[in-house]
Amino acid sequence: MPEEQGLPAGEKRSAVMNLRAVEEAAFNMDIQEICSWDLVLCNGQLCGVWDADPEAGSAHLLPLDAVIRYEGDEEAAEREATAVPCRQIERLAPAEADAETVRALFRLDVTPWELAKQGRYPFSAATHRCAITDEDLLCLIDRLPRFRNGFLLEGWRNTFQSTGAHDHLQIPPLTEEGLLLRFLAGRLLFLMSCLDACSEAASQWILPLRDAYLQSRGKPFWEVELPDDFKTDALNVIEALAQRSGISEPLRGFYTRLLEERFRSGGLYGIRRYAYAYYGGNGIVPCDWKKAEQALLRLFNPDDDPPRGDDLAANSLGYIYYSSRLGAPDCERAFRCFSFAALHGVIEAIYKLSDMYRKGDGTPRNPMMAWLLLSKLWKHTDKRRISQGKYADIALRMGYCYRDGIGVEADPAEALAFFRKARRGINARRKYHNFGDETVAANIDKAIASVASAEERP
Repeated sequence: MPEEQGLPAGEKRSAVMNLRAVEEAAFNMDIQEICSWDLVLCNGQLCGVWDADPEAGSAHLLPLDAVIRYEGDEEAAEREATAVPCRQIERLAPAEADAETVRALFRLDVTPWELAKQGRYPFSAATHRCAITDEDLLCLIDRLPRFRNGFLLEGWRNTFQSTGAHDHLQIPPLTEEGLLLRFLAGRLLFLMSCLDACSEAASQWILPLRDAYLQSRGKPFWEVELPDDFKTDALNVIEALAQRSGISEPLRGFYTRLLEERFRSGGLYGIRRYAYAYYGGNGIVPCDWKKAEQALLRLFNPDDDPPRGDDLAANSLGYIYYSSRLGAPDCERAFRCFSFAALHGVIEAIYKLSDMYRKGDGTPRNPMMAWLLLSKLWKHTDKRRISQGKYADIALRMGYCYRDGIGVEADPAEALAFFRKARRGINARRKYHNFGDETVAANIDKAIASVASAEERP
């Protein structure tokens, strides 16, 4: 690498391997983004970006031959990495790739670095779409564990994420017949997006599923013997299919059995999954408040002294008891549940606890406590994101306080302003969320009608 004033050629630095994007780095005299593992040109030489330093305006490069030569030897690669000013670095011009090239790269028949030497990497937007078959997936899965070099694998992953080639892969559609194949593809996408040690993860996460796939080809998904590590993920993919197009009764029965099995196994995630599947129903299993309570009580028991357990489970139990889901309301248990969850910062529990103080449910009526809880919650509510979180619910309750003089002087005009904020919030939220929102919207309209003059009513 060439010599630069103040930066002798051969200056070495022990590079820290990471995947973060390095922002605001001077790159070809412009402020652009340089990422670790990018493939670039430095004075005509093909190099990989080992690491980058935006404050120093430099990147640490490794000649491509060295990248391949030091496969699996990270210490040697670090010693070889050389600091170079960003202004000496050029991006590669994008090249068009046909569908067969994309498929070959996906299968790891060829690496991005081999394509770069041929002038066919990175891919341009003109890259052709290519349909991935089950044989392509299996070929990739077989080859992943053989690649010990994180740089090579990261380059492969970045090809599909950063250059747009990922958009040109046509993964088989989500259907009941192709569920196991999509399951394999989903695991690969997880590796591509989350893990830097792809080859090690392939053995742990992918190969057992590959073996199950090979043994179960032609069988319906509910007859597949899934490894235990994948059973919870199987619930995810079945739920996704159910939301998209519905599922058959045999697959519904398989899902229910798998849900029960995960619950009986005693794992925290399995218990929580079971509880919230039946908490209102999820489109596959019906709503069953008793089953939901049974599971949630394994995560939090309001009768414990002192109470301990999962704060979200405590909040959900509070709703079950306070909203008469099991028959008559149990305000005392609901108060204990909401108190525990509120103490741990659960927003819903805080405003439900305020409701109980405002109405005197499960505890002596305390208007000032109701107001203090709610006004503090409103103070910390993000007013810019009204479609998310509990903006509408909190605004509605602030309106109640101003309308009825709960802990604050009654002010009908201020109450109306809060009720209208709540309506804007619920209208925005209903675009993305629906569980319980119709009830909230009806309560808001009723509240507006209670304070608006005849001319102001919607």
